[in-house]
Parts: sequence; C-alpha cells; structure tokens
Amino acid sequence: MINQWLDRKSKDGFGLNPSIKNSTGDVLEDEKNNPKILSHVLEQNFINKENGEIEGMSLAISLNEFYDIKVADDKGLIYTDQVKVDTNDDNVNDVEKYGKEIAEIIIKDIRNNKKIPNVPIYITLYQESNKNDIIPGIFLAETFIPEEEDKIDKWTDIDIKNYTFPSDSLFSLDKDTYEKLLIFKEDIQEGFKHLNPKITGQLRYENGKLIDLKIDVNVPLINDTELIGLLQLVGTRINTILSDYIPVTIRIIDQKQDVGIVIWDPIEKQIYATQI
Repeated sequence: MINQWLDRKSKDGFGLNPSIKNSTGDVLEDEKNNPKILSHVLEQNFINKENGEIEGMSLAISLNEFYDIKVADDKGLIYTDQVKVDTNDDNVNDVEKYGKEIAEIIIKDIRNNKKIPNVPIYITLYQESNKNDIIPGIFLAETFIPEEEDKIDKWTDIDIKNYTFPSDSLFSLDKDTYEKLLIFKEDIQEGFKHLNPKITGQLRYENGKLIDLKIDVNVPLINDTELIGLLQLVGTRINTILSDYIPVTIRIIDQKQDVGIVIWDPIEKQIYATQI
C-alpha cells in the first residue's frame, strides 16, 4: 500500500504524488515541472504484549522540500537534477498543504483495508531538507485519529526546529548557548592545535527551548594516546555547555569513523566518556 502511495497518480486513481501534466516530451523537463512531493511513509505499530494484537499505529509522512530527480529517457540515458517544490512567495508552505491533503486519502485507504485493525492512528508531517544540509529536516504538524474515525478534524503545528553550530540563525536565536559553544570549541582547538580539530554542532529546539545538543569533533589521524587526552579534555570542558535537563552527546570522529564518545545524562547527572 505504501509503495502505491509513493507512485505518481494514475488514471485509475492510485498514487499520491502529482501526475505529469502537460507533458513536453522531455522527461527531465516534465519531472522538473511536476516535482514529486511525497518521499516515504514510515509506519510503526504498537503491540499489546499480552495478546499480540495491534492497539495503535503511527505514520510519519515524509515530504520533499527539494525533489532530487533521476530519470531515464526512451534511449536509456540517465538525467539528474534538483528542484525546489514550493517556489512561490505567498507565505503558504505548499509542501505542508499537500501533505495534509494526502493524509486524508491515506486515512481512508487504511480504514477501507479490512486487513488493517481499526485502531487509533497518530500522524506527523515531516519536511526533508536539501540532501546536502547538515540538518535533515523539520516536523511540521501532527494529528490524532481515534478508533473508528476515517477523517482528520484538526492539525496541531509542531514547533520543533533544528539549528547548526556555528550559524547566524543559531546566534540570533540563542546567543547565550552560542557563546558557550564557541568557548568550548576554542578550548578544544587550543588544546589540540596540531590536529586542527573541526567542531560542529546540531541543536534541537522545541517551542523555542533547547531540548537536545549533539557535537561532532573531527580529528583526522588521531592516535590512541591523543584520543585519551582529548576525551579527558572534552570531559572537563563539557561542564561549560551542559544543562541539568538537556542531554549532550559529543562524538570524536576520525575520517568518518567514530572513535570516542562523551555523554552527559541529565537524568543520572553523570558524564560518560569512552573510546569506541
């Protein structure tokens, strides 16, 4: 069923991605003029351990902010490109609007399928970012459909946003956290100048408040002795950025391979540091 949803809409009514309208005969141009919006649907089922029955379901509807095209013509030649889905400036997110429209169809398809238990369903809309972006995307909205219902009454906006460090947008949002991260970065770089460490961060905010912090420390060709020293330094400097209630994860990376990790657990109030 999910595979059918991912197709372009056919004459028979299957598929939830836009059909090719006003074909030019140029396969690449047709794809650019009619970008696919639905990327994939992630299903999770919630099972009663006592009887093994499904008692709830969640669906994450993932939508393209950018459509990455890979298409072949009738001679077998492959063409690639990328287009932005929402290109107008009307202050309406066309990606989110489309997601809400197809969510109605998805719910009806599920309720009409007698093989799927008639259970409560939780739906989220997720907008994927450009594939080259550090931050993968953002959640847009959520809704809950009770058992026996086959329509969506209302959507609730999800105010969860991701930011990178360093970035102007993070500085504008949260100057205090930005400056703490800057001091942390400078301390690590000063302590290991010869390795020229590159330090980046990913921060998640909900309703304007920081809820999760992840930092990557890239140190190419670090040896075991240096790694132990770096873990010790990070473990002492993490106090400058941690909070009583925000989890912090710091990965030590050598040429795309994780070699060490430092974690602040706000529940146990403990710092854990280890080689990998």
